[in-house]
Amino acid sequence: MDYASFSRDALDCFCKPLWQDIDYLVHYRRNIKELRDQAQKLNAVVLDVNILVDQAASRGERIRNQVEDWVRRAKDKALEAQNLNNEIQANQNHRCFSTCCTPNWRSRYNLSKQAVSIAKEMGVIYGEKNFEGVSLPVLVSPPISKPTAPAPVGHFMLFESRTHARDDVLKALKHDKNNIVGIHGMGGVGKTTMVKQVAEKVISEGLFDRVVLATVSQTVNLRKIQDSIADGLELKWEKESEEGRANQLRAKIMADKTILVILDDIWESIDLSQVGIPFGCDLEACKSKILFTTRREHVCHTMGCKENSSIHLKILSPEDSWNLFVKTANRVLDSSEYEDVARQVVGKCQGLPLALETVAKALGDKDVEEWKKAVRRLQMSVPANPDHLYNKVAECIKLSYDFLKDPKVKAFFLICCLFPEDHNISKIVLARYAMGLGLFRNAETLDQARGDVDTFIKNLIDSGLLLKSNKDGRVKMHDVVRDTAIIITSSGDEQLFYGDSKWLFMAKAGSGLQQWPRDRDNCFERYTCSLCYVQ
Repeated sequence: MDYASFSRDALDCFCKPLWQDIDYLVHYRRNIKELRDQAQKLNAVVLDVNILVDQAASRGERIRNQVEDWVRRAKDKALEAQNLNNEIQANQNHRCFSTCCTPNWRSRYNLSKQAVSIAKEMGVIYGEKNFEGVSLPVLVSPPISKPTAPAPVGHFMLFESRTHARDDVLKALKHDKNNIVGIHGMGGVGKTTMVKQVAEKVISEGLFDRVVLATVSQTVNLRKIQDSIADGLELKWEKESEEGRANQLRAKIMADKTILVILDDIWESIDLSQVGIPFGCDLEACKSKILFTTRREHVCHTMGCKENSSIHLKILSPEDSWNLFVKTANRVLDSSEYEDVARQVVGKCQGLPLALETVAKALGDKDVEEWKKAVRRLQMSVPANPDHLYNKVAECIKLSYDFLKDPKVKAFFLICCLFPEDHNISKIVLARYAMGLGLFRNAETLDQARGDVDTFIKNLIDSGLLLKSNKDGRVKMHDVVRDTAIIITSSGDEQLFYGDSKWLFMAKAGSGLQQWPRDRDNCFERYTCSLCYVQ
């Protein structure tokens, strides 16, 4: 062992802190002078930056968050240096003992040590002034008239069962930490109407200076989305390429006052940067926010929503459903017979606004016998008038079905329509049906199939095609969704091919089948018959 080297290292470890402490005393005056020099230099730069900030603000420009943060930290540190300097002045003539002229060495040590630390921190802050300009550029655009929200649609009524959801959305938008808020719910539940009413509310309360809305839809068209947002911002394109338009749109949103960008009907997570919408730190910096709607709950997560900014829009309560139906039908139910039939129709629509409005509009001018026929047809899952009564609802739900990529998930969804209305469907029974129909050909046991069942169910719930049940191990299918599924499976217009089999579900709900149905035009390898109430 090199004892000389060891002794030298040990001595260095012991002496370095000691020399530092001695330095605080020996170079007291130098350290105090360095503190004052750094403070003077930093204050001079802060003064220059403040002048630039005032000039930019007078032009209506938005000050960069980076600049505001730097000025705040610089002022705080300069004030800390000033307070220490005042303490140094107060202790300049202080002595350890009142009868002695000896300086107060302990006080000098503490003050010198603080001066070194604060001077070093001010030097770091001074070196961080590397931002380019103090403000964001302003794009020239036509004068802005009084802010307006997108026009509402349909017969919107602020139902009690909708007030809570609207308030949840407003609360999420008001939260400082939420830059993006999502509303998810099944097709036809009223998401578009909800966001337009939220838009009116935030404008009336002054939460945002502008509100713009763009519809995304299943097939994303970037130029169409960009045009919709640009129209709302009264922005004229200077570039024609999608990238150039995105850059111009981003600069406009960053430079403008607070904006609420509403993206309606998102099917999958989209790249906001390709559209030209700021996100992350940029979105937070410009104080604007994004509100979007989707049928798929998982899209809220992939788009960056937090737990308190992902809002589930549920179906209407029975009372609100009735009020919407009566208002949309636009007729007086002048007899108990009319009212009884109407309540049966409302019950079949199960709180789905789109279904309620569609049925009410179709039946509004019909006599009571037509209403009774409609009830019987709805009970049998056959539309009374396919062109007007059911197409709008079925199209909305079938779109969600068509968007399912896995044919096995599609087949699994169709199996669910074999159960009775409002039935709490057992996951175990679903697994048995699916195995019997050959969906899980690689699964040898029921337990092996249940893992796939859980995955399928989650996919369908996220797509708004199944509902969670209040009973463990079970799920539910909304009645209107079930009716649409039955139309898909039993119409013959769309026959499902899976593997080497051709499927057709001969589902005739409530018709009381007396014999096995026959299809003379086609030969199918397998039929599925649901015997819900065998006596």
